[in-house]
Amino acid sequence: EDLAACGKELKGKWGETLQVFSTTAAAYDVIDLMRNTRAEGQTTAVMGLSYGSYWAHRVLQLAPGAFDAAVFD
Repeated sequence: EDLAACGKELKGKWGETLQVFSTTAAAYDVIDLMRNTRAEGQTTAVMGLSYGSYWAHRVLQLAPGAFDAAVFD
């Protein structure tokens, strides 16, 4: 019951743009952030804990080789 109400509230607030909230969209955000902020020659790593390990895995699927290291816990 609460889940249905939550879904309606989210749909009312975000409408069709709710579709852009996804693991893949968040992964692209992190990849872009890393690429736009790291200094030349700087080592980069992605770390995922709990749900973050699922998300970090998606980051690595989308940008294999973009990070020097990955940690999953």
